[in-house]
Amino acid sequence: MEVVVGLTTLHGKTHIVTIQPKSPRMKYVELKDFLIGTWNVRSLYRAGHLTTVISSLERYQLNIAAIQETRWPGQGNLKINNWTYFYSGGLDHQAGVGFVVNDKLLPNVKLFEAINNRICYLELKCKWYNFIIINGYAPTEDKNEAIKNEYYERLDTVWDLLPNSKVKILLGDFNAKIGQEPIFSPTIGSNSLHLNSNDNGTRLINFAMARGMVVSSTTFPHKNIHKQTWVSPDGRTRNQIDHIVVDGRFKRCIMDVRSMRGSSGISDHFMVKTKVRLRLSIKWKERRSPVKKINIEPLNYSQTSEQYKNRLNDILRPTEKASSIDEM
Repeated sequence: MEVVVGLTTLHGKTHIVTIQPKSPRMKYVELKDFLIGTWNVRSLYRAGHLTTVISSLERYQLNIAAIQETRWPGQGNLKINNWTYFYSGGLDHQAGVGFVVNDKLLPNVKLFEAINNRICYLELKCKWYNFIIINGYAPTEDKNEAIKNEYYERLDTVWDLLPNSKVKILLGDFNAKIGQEPIFSPTIGSNSLHLNSNDNGTRLINFAMARGMVVSSTTFPHKNIHKQTWVSPDGRTRNQIDHIVVDGRFKRCIMDVRSMRGSSGISDHFMVKTKVRLRLSIKWKERRSPVKKINIEPLNYSQTSEQYKNRLNDILRPTEKASSIDEM
C-alpha cells in the first residue's frame, strides 16, 4: 500500500508523491527544531554529484537543503536512498534550483512549487503553523539591468501571492554582497563580511525592507572564515553572497547561520547551515486576566435608573462649571 507524502509538479501539472512504507517511522513529525541549508552546487549534471551532495548533508546533519545551479532541465522529483530531490529547471542545462529533503521530514512536505529555473518553494507542516522555504538563484553582478529586474519582479509576484499567515524564509545564492551601512538597519545586521553593498546586495536589501524582513546571515557574530560563502578559483577573493532572509516577525526563530568550509569539494561555494527553532510569540502564551463584566440589569428598574442619573450628574457638575483645565 502506497502512502501519500506530498505534492510536486511535473511538466506544469501537479502530481502526488507516494512511497512504499518501509517502517512505522515514516509518519508526520511535530516539527519545531530542524536544520536547513543553502548551497550552490555548481552542477548536478555530472555522474555521482547528487550522491556527493547527499553525503555532505548527512555529514552536517541537515534535514533540508536548498540547492542552486543544478543544471537539471524540467521539473519533478527523484528518490535516492533516504532522500528525495525536488527540482525546478528550464528547457536546457542552465541555472536550476531545487530541494533535497530527508525522508524523516517527507511526510511534512505539503507542497512543492516549481516556478522557473531560478525560483521554487517548499511548504512544510510544522507544529504550530506552516513554514514556507523559498529557494532563489539571482543573476550574477555582471548581468544587465533587464535580467535582474525580471528576476526580482518574478520573486515579488511569488512572495506576494503567498499567505501572510504562514512563516516565510528566503534563502539561496543571490550573488549579493551586503555591507554594513547604518541606513539599512535593522534590515541588515552589523556582522556582514563586507563593508559596502554591491548592486545585487542593494536589490536584496530593498526587497527585504519593503516586506519587513531581516537578512539573518548578517546578524550573527562569527569569524570571517565562517561568513565566507564563495571563493575565487585562485583562492584570493572570498565573498559572502549566499544569504538567509526571514520575515521580521519570526527573526528570533533563526538561532544561527554560518558557512561550512568542509563542503567545497564539488563547488566554489560553501554550504550555509541554518538552525531553526520555531516558537510562538510570548504574547500568545501570556494568560490574559478575565474582563470584568458590569451587570446593567438593575438599570431597567426606574428607581435604580434615577439614582444612577443623579449620581452621574453629581460627578459631572464640577466639570461643567470649570472654566479652565487648571480649575478641574
